[in-house]
Amino acid sequence: MRNRAIPGDSEWVQEQALLPATADQRRTDRVRSWRRRVLQRRGALMHTALVRESEHSSLAMLDETGIVVSWYGEAGASSEQVVDRHVSQFYLPKQIAGNQPLRDLRAAAVGGCISWEGWRRRTDGTTFWGHVVIEAIVLRDGRLQGYSYVMRAAPERVTRRASCLAPLLLGLCVCASMPVAAAPSALPDHALASRYGSGWDCKRGFRRVGDICAPITVPAHAYLDASGSSWRCDRGYLNVNDRCIVIQVPQNAYLDDVSGKGWRCDRNFREGPDACVPITVPANAHSSGSSYGHGWDCDRGFRLLGAACAPVAVPAHGFLSRSGDKWECERGFRKDDTACVAVQLPADAHLDYSGDSWTCDGGFHTHADICAAD
Repeated sequence: MRNRAIPGDSEWVQEQALLPATADQRRTDRVRSWRRRVLQRRGALMHTALVRESEHSSLAMLDETGIVVSWYGEAGASSEQVVDRHVSQFYLPKQIAGNQPLRDLRAAAVGGCISWEGWRRRTDGTTFWGHVVIEAIVLRDGRLQGYSYVMRAAPERVTRRASCLAPLLLGLCVCASMPVAAAPSALPDHALASRYGSGWDCKRGFRRVGDICAPITVPAHAYLDASGSSWRCDRGYLNVNDRCIVIQVPQNAYLDDVSGKGWRCDRNFREGPDACVPITVPANAHSSGSSYGHGWDCDRGFRLLGAACAPVAVPAHGFLSRSGDKWECERGFRKDDTACVAVQLPADAHLDYSGDSWTCDGGFHTHADICAAD
């Protein structure tokens, strides 16, 4: 829900309670439209249960920001007058100025379900004394989907509170089974109430152990990571059995956080058991800068032969390929073992796109080794 203060002036009250929601509040993207349809279907089921139990109850289904997505009931308003407006339309101006609409939604999100009695407001401006139940609707993963807002007009003022109308809604509003946040009074030491999910999270420097927040012991030469629930060793140290041990960087090496040992060999060296050994580069080769494989590549015009670089023998009418370790024939010649042989063109023919074969001109077709007229 939006965490913002509600101004107390009467002009804002009228805009918030009576005017249609803004384009941003209507949320027309597909995901939010899907959530809206889910809330509407749930509201239809809850309304059926309410009608069987009481004829004087009204039900509003709210999205996660408090905008009404569906309306069932009397309370002096039709569906067109209520839908797409904020739930604050049911509150008195003084209650809106005191930020009560948002405080009620937050309390329902934290406690799962709240119930109270007091003065309510109809859209025509009249007031009545009613009993209100607000229940948070969450997905299985704990994400808030919306709220159900049930109002029932009371013939006289009573002070007792209902127990979330669980029997009334026939299992559709079972607060105890919902994965909502724990009440602030139930928080363990060094914990903060979370908006959804398990109900609370440990403060920075503590981690959850069962139902308590245990302090995180940060060893020497270490620091808390960004999550605040774990630690990392300082640069130049390695985690060994929950201790930060200084990394012994051998000669011809440098610190590297990615490597398991904490160090990596310099260029032209490769990793040995506990040292960096030089890579021997043969003649007609150059270092590849990699510690894998040979660690070197043959120069252009040479090819790998065992552990050495042998020259590439380029025949007449040939040239080095792009890779530099093979040869290809010029256009008009074709490979024949270790030589480039000229392509013999018959009459009325020309070299094809490959350059090492031929095709007949237009008006001729291939017949044996010649081009015959069509």
